Amino acid sequence: MTFEMGTAPLAAPPDTLVLRGDSPDMVGLTRLEGVMASHLVRFALREERKIDWTSAG
Repeated sequence: MTFEMGTAPLAAPPDTLVLRGDSPDMVGLTRLEGVMASHLVRFALREERKIDWTSAG
Protein backbone atom coordinates (compact mmCIF):
# COMPACT_ATOMS: atom_id res chain seq x y z
CA MET A 1 0.00 0.00 0.00
CA THR A 2 1.34 3.41 -0.95
CA PHE A 3 0.28 6.52 0.90
CA GLU A 4 1.25 9.89 -0.46
CA MET A 5 0.55 12.75 1.89
CA GLY A 6 1.81 15.45 -0.48
CA THR A 7 4.72 17.81 -0.96
CA ALA A 8 5.86 20.80 1.09
CA PRO A 9 8.14 23.28 -0.70
CA LEU A 10 9.64 25.98 1.52
CA ALA A 11 10.68 29.59 0.91
CA ALA A 12 12.41 32.00 3.30
CA PRO A 13 11.97 35.68 2.46
CA PRO A 14 13.27 38.06 5.19
CA ASP A 15 11.67 37.49 8.62
CA THR A 16 9.28 34.81 7.31
CA LEU A 17 9.19 31.12 6.52
CA VAL A 18 6.66 30.19 3.84
CA LEU A 19 5.45 26.58 3.93
CA ARG A 20 3.34 25.41 1.02
CA GLY A 21 1.49 22.13 1.24
CA ASP A 22 0.27 20.37 -1.88
CA SER A 23 -1.73 17.15 -1.64
CA PRO A 24 -3.99 15.16 -3.94
CA ASP A 25 -6.87 15.32 -1.40
CA MET A 26 -8.08 17.15 1.72
CA VAL A 27 -7.26 14.24 4.04
CA GLY A 28 -3.63 14.31 2.92
CA LEU A 29 -3.50 18.10 3.09
CA THR A 30 -4.85 18.16 6.63
CA ARG A 31 -2.31 15.55 7.70
CA LEU A 32 0.50 17.40 5.90
CA GLU A 33 -0.39 20.67 7.66
CA GLY A 34 -0.26 18.90 11.02
CA VAL A 35 3.12 17.33 10.29
CA MET A 36 4.60 20.63 9.07
CA ALA A 37 3.26 22.53 12.10
CA SER A 38 4.52 19.96 14.61
CA HIS A 39 7.98 19.95 13.06
CA LEU A 40 8.11 23.75 13.02
CA VAL A 41 7.18 23.92 16.72
CA ARG A 42 9.73 21.23 17.60
CA PHE A 43 12.61 22.86 15.69
CA ALA A 44 11.87 26.46 16.71
CA LEU A 45 12.10 25.97 20.47
CA ARG A 46 13.18 29.50 21.36
CA GLU A 47 11.65 31.34 18.43
CA GLU A 48 8.31 33.08 18.46
CA ARG A 49 6.14 31.34 15.90
CA LYS A 50 2.76 31.93 14.39
CA ILE A 51 1.23 29.58 11.84
CA ASP A 52 -1.44 30.97 9.50
CA TRP A 53 -2.82 28.47 6.97
CA THR A 54 -4.56 29.89 3.92
CA SER A 55 -6.22 28.05 1.06
CA ALA A 56 -5.27 28.64 -2.54
CA GLY A 57 -8.62 27.34 -3.72
